[in-house]
Amino acid sequence: MRTYIILFCIFDLNFAFGQSKIDSQIVVSPFSVSTSNLRQKEISKYTDSINHYLGGKIPSFLLNPCFDLQRNLWLDMHSPVSLRWEVLENVTNKRAMEKIIKTKNEKLNVICQYSSTAYPEIVIPMIDKSFFELLNMRYKQIK
Repeated sequence: MRTYIILFCIFDLNFAFGQSKIDSQIVVSPFSVSTSNLRQKEISKYTDSINHYLGGKIPSFLLNPCFDLQRNLWLDMHSPVSLRWEVLENVTNKRAMEKIIKTKNEKLNVICQYSSTAYPEIVIPMIDKSFFELLNMRYKQIK
């Protein structure tokens, strides 16, 4: 009988002192960082630089033929987008685009030498077009 009491006490004490709650606390922060908001702000900066172009030096990102390869601005790593086209879709100043096109800067005609053989599953839309071609396409769309 004594052994049963001792066993009962051991198991009962184990149950009584065992952890039934999670030790880690859940911390809720009133602040959050939305990556989509940060992404949209970056896209807006590029769009604004075209919309406010008055002449002179062309915004430097327009001279980067591989601008689309900035993966930090993609929606996610497995959904590549044409960042150049996304920026140009938000451009509304046709006069500014006309001034950029009329500069006839040869660097606008350069096509990105992106190797799709390295990552065949990643297909970047419009990667085979130059910024000049995309500017002309968007220029024709704006009324």
